[in-house]
Amino acid sequence: MEYPGLSKKLVGKVILVLIVVILLCNSISEASTIEYTVIKPKGLKLRDYAEFIVKMKLIVRANKTTNDPFELHIYVNNWWSKLEVLNSTPKPEITYYDYNSREAVSENDPFAHLILSYDLGRMEKFEEREITLSLLVKAYKVSASMLAMERKYVGTIEDAKKELRNDYYVFTNETKWWDFKHPNVQRVINEIRKQIPQNATVYDIIEAILYWISTHMYYYEPEDYPVFRLKASEILSPNRTLTTPEGKKKYFGVCRHFVDVFVALARGLGVPANRFEGMLIAEAYGRYWLIGFHAWAEVYMPGYGWIPVEVTLASRTEFDIIKPGDLIYYYIPDFHEYSEIVYERPPYSYLYWIDNVNIVKVKEVKETVRTIPIITNETVTPTTPQPETATPITTYTNTAQPEEKTKTNNILRKIDYKDILALSLIIILVVYVVYSSLKRRYTVTYSHV
Repeated sequence: MEYPGLSKKLVGKVILVLIVVILLCNSISEASTIEYTVIKPKGLKLRDYAEFIVKMKLIVRANKTTNDPFELHIYVNNWWSKLEVLNSTPKPEITYYDYNSREAVSENDPFAHLILSYDLGRMEKFEEREITLSLLVKAYKVSASMLAMERKYVGTIEDAKKELRNDYYVFTNETKWWDFKHPNVQRVINEIRKQIPQNATVYDIIEAILYWISTHMYYYEPEDYPVFRLKASEILSPNRTLTTPEGKKKYFGVCRHFVDVFVALARGLGVPANRFEGMLIAEAYGRYWLIGFHAWAEVYMPGYGWIPVEVTLASRTEFDIIKPGDLIYYYIPDFHEYSEIVYERPPYSYLYWIDNVNIVKVKEVKETVRTIPIITNETVTPTTPQPETATPITTYTNTAQPEEKTKTNNILRKIDYKDILALSLIIILVVYVVYSSLKRRYTVTYSHV
């Protein structure tokens, strides 16, 4: 019998190609960019929406003779704040870069850092230039009181592994700064582990870490303390303690040290955790001012999502008041770290706000109303508020109003091995059915005469 157009050799080649495709897909899956979503987690409430004009002046000093552009990262995507560049002198080029993956990305990438690149021309060593910058900030504070009440519904470490799949290990691995395998960090991890109940939720673990920090760390930075970052093991060294006014020996540091200790402890206990940095704007008695730059963390709570965590809790009082998910100020992040960041000495150093900072409360509106301030000769002229349209926001850009609605921005969703296997089996089945159908169609039956 003959099968026109078909042969066993051809079918074998098709199956071989499918096997190669499966192997390639599996390789791509392992090498693909991680999945991360910019979503307002369930259990958190956005409140006190406000808009500000932040006017800054920077003095940029060359560390060496250079023609390199001066780069300033000022914002990363998140769900509680937005930032827009209104004007700048000189005019910068706006780019987007992920310091974690070390590559240029689109502005919608959840790990995109908004970079202002200034071409300052040739600068001799120690030469200085001035940059003025105006930013429009749209932000909410965040309340986590509902999450605190629902803490028993937060999943466990095993649930986090199931939800994040392969990405779980990306957000729990050890790095240079978060060296949780070091004996100094392991000693603290073992102390905390004794206080964690069996079948603990991720919320229980985070609370135990924050309790330890509020009891054993002191907010203090003497003049000779390193300006740059320290490893968690260095901060938790028994030789780097001080005696507080109450006569207690404690580890010490400022927000950046608190955060690196927290992330190392969280990852060492199996909790996915990352690091944020950015501006902190405070409000009191109708007055708004820029406190300065701050660092905080985020953790993944199964069933809820990525939760921001204020970890600079230097007293038990702060521990009692500020819960995981609470942002009691306006937090405007400009840096988001989850991997091994390589630091190189830049060709420039710079100082912020040499003159003054002018923060103007433009307009406080309901969450469903948008204003579009216009800057003309440093004067703020808000337009008449217009109601939001019913069209959902499908992209996450720097010009969009912060919203309480959830929106997801995936970076190349990683293909799971089981998905690849299932898809491959379906393809093989389809090929087999088509082959069988054609076989029956072209079968010739011979009879003896």
